[in-house]
Amino acid sequence: MVKYGASMVTFLFWNLNRQPIPHLVAQLAHQHAVDILMLAECVFAPAELLQRLNATFINYHYASADSFCERIKIFTRFSPKFIRKKEEDNYTTIRHLELPEKPDILLAVSHLRSKLHATEHDQLRNCERLAGQIRYVEKQIGHQKTVLVGDFNANPFETAMISARSLHTVMTRQIAQKGARKILGQEYSFFYNPMWGVWGDNNLEQHPPGTYYWTKNLDVEFFWHMFDQVLIRPALLNYFDNRNLQILRTAGEVSLVTKNGLPDKSKSDHLPLLFKLNF
Repeated sequence: MVKYGASMVTFLFWNLNRQPIPHLVAQLAHQHAVDILMLAECVFAPAELLQRLNATFINYHYASADSFCERIKIFTRFSPKFIRKKEEDNYTTIRHLELPEKPDILLAVSHLRSKLHATEHDQLRNCERLAGQIRYVEKQIGHQKTVLVGDFNANPFETAMISARSLHTVMTRQIAQKGARKILGQEYSFFYNPMWGVWGDNNLEQHPPGTYYWTKNLDVEFFWHMFDQVLIRPALLNYFDNRNLQILRTAGEVSLVTKNGLPDKSKSDHLPLLFKLNF
């Protein structure tokens, strides 16, 4: 059983690319003592994964039984009553996480439209809509202690991520700690995006260069992309340590990357994202 007084809450997000790999998901959950497991493109039945998750004395629950957001499935070691649904559409579920003896937070999980099916303009509009949903729930709850995680199908530098009317993400804590900025008299709150710090050749011993690798032999190529991201509101920065953010290469002794270090598509074309909040 989970000890609610423990300081760390561990989160894992993984886009499974519709691969039948419940054994690897369960391995990661056990290996990293994951408290909240968030999956995109999960095609196997929740009961199948729960059987593997609960093969030990750990007691996981399926928290998406009441959800119509089919693109996201959430499993948790906490009772589902502590992670209540507040707002949903086909692409996002926003949950109110109220754990005993811990500050309540909002957890938003998204899997937005692929670049194969959406233009840059479409992606911007989708993120603007998502930002509006988050602001609406934050106003309902009365605070901005929000974590947003998922596969945005956009890199941290793209307009959909950085536009003030959209998710308004910034790359440094110093800027994020200002809370918000005004444009033509309108105030826009920041999200801090720590994924900038784990992108590229920085700390390759600890992290792959990104979460997704894609090339089409075009004139302009980024090769490694950072589509999978966790975004933190300034109100939660004191609970978030960048050292507890990881892009994972292995599930136990199973490699999730090829000999060339690229995502092994027989597992998934995305790599899992692990992070913690220290309440």
